[in-house]
Amino acid sequence: MVRVIFYGYSSFVIKGETVKIIIDPGKAIPDDSPIIPADEYSDADLILVTSIGEDHSGALSSVISSGFKVVIGPEELKEHINVENINFQPIKNQEEIYLLGVRTQAFIATPGQIGGGLRSLFKRKSVAPEGLGYLITIEERTICHLGETLLREDWEEWRPDLLLLPIGGGTTMDPTEAILAVDKIKPRVVVPMHYNLPAGIYQSRQVDPNQFVSQIEERGFEGKILEPGHSILI
Repeated sequence: MVRVIFYGYSSFVIKGETVKIIIDPGKAIPDDSPIIPADEYSDADLILVTSIGEDHSGALSSVISSGFKVVIGPEELKEHINVENINFQPIKNQEEIYLLGVRTQAFIATPGQIGGGLRSLFKRKSVAPEGLGYLITIEERTICHLGETLLREDWEEWRPDLLLLPIGGGTTMDPTEAILAVDKIKPRVVVPMHYNLPAGIYQSRQVDPNQFVSQIEERGFEGKILEPGHSILI
């Protein structure tokens, strides 16, 4: 079994039998505190970063100082870290890296602008650099982390065991758009992420994750809400 721990924003820890992965070692905004507790870094084997934003990569210095790590992320990330101290593996859209028994496949994540009002699907303007999402295969389990992104037409019917799905609106899909993503990707289990963050920074309104889970369950999918520090076994 693989344990997946949620720490808020888009930050997770994945623990398999022989390997431990951190996704998005960022800092919370505006208080600048690490989203993932420091004690999670010491025995981590692999770090995945979806974006160069502070809330995705701001705590990388803590990761590096806790020991030698392998970091996979967008090529632009090398400008923000001391690559001499780590094994940095840049990855691009549609590329695949196999390390430590973990297969990581990258795809584009497109963050959007913040603003209220009705939005046309696939036409919302992106004002931030594109990031990445990942399909992660670990110990015969597949986890899909979509990153900080709007709804995209090029996603496939990946059917992962677990989908980590942004639902907060603003810079990401809102719940209505996220339901369409679930319909397209067809995961076994969905965990919502990146919602109800500081007002005006990422999103324009609060969302109800319980309502979202009820809506996808009506469509035949399983949803699970995780509070920061809580986990799910897949």
